[in-house]
Amino acid sequence: MIKNKRGDEEATAIPWGLLLGILLVLAGGFFLGKWTISRAEASEKFGESTLCSLSIAGSILSSEEMRAKCPIREFTVSKSALLEKTGQKTGASKYIKDFSTSNAKVNELFARLLFECSRNGGGPNSKAFSRQWHTGISGTQTVCLECATVSFDNDAKLPFTGLREYLEENEFSDSKKKYSDYLTKDESHKSDWINFGIDNELSPGKQAAQLATDKMYAVFFMGIKQSTSAALAKFKLISREDTYYVYAAPSEKYNEICQRKVN
Repeated sequence: MIKNKRGDEEATAIPWGLLLGILLVLAGGFFLGKWTISRAEASEKFGESTLCSLSIAGSILSSEEMRAKCPIREFTVSKSALLEKTGQKTGASKYIKDFSTSNAKVNELFARLLFECSRNGGGPNSKAFSRQWHTGISGTQTVCLECATVSFDNDAKLPFTGLREYLEENEFSDSKKKYSDYLTKDESHKSDWINFGIDNELSPGKQAAQLATDKMYAVFFMGIKQSTSAALAKFKLISREDTYYVYAAPSEKYNEICQRKVN
């Protein structure tokens, strides 16, 4: 018990434990507010890419996933323009500057879509997608995020080739860094990425490979996820052995290669 300055009233002192608890709650609220602002600012700065990445962040233990907040862009290559569907309308797209139905511009279209799809998924060092407990003998499962589709009008079905070469020879924007370097972690990962593409008939894959312009292509980010049970067996629950690639492939091949899809 303590007395106030007049000495004629008594008040109960606030226990130090309670005071400390109040201070911790206030401090926690302050930092939570700062974190929330930071996320909001990041979402405003990076837009859909940030929201997409956050929505597919994987959980170490849970096999549940949020529905991917990642819209699928729909493009059509016509003889005179690149078309894009927005809502229920399809019109000329400004996605590729000065687009023309040429090898260089079609490869630029796929290169940019592959880059943005990889970024949305978290890049080659991603931690995206939850993992399942049991995924068969291999102990892995392929999980995919579809980012875009590309189809070709009848008047634009030319022999487009060289996507792999374009990715390896051209720099993204003014970064002085090749597309293929952005899409992979190192030379070993780059080699595995190309070989997996060759083995599974995905793009990029073989050199000088042609795009099958009579088919619709899906551009997708793929995680080869180690199952929780396999990770536990190797005592690597935290340092999981997952691999991430980004590809384009005809829709039927995309449906075949992806065992689980998040959108």
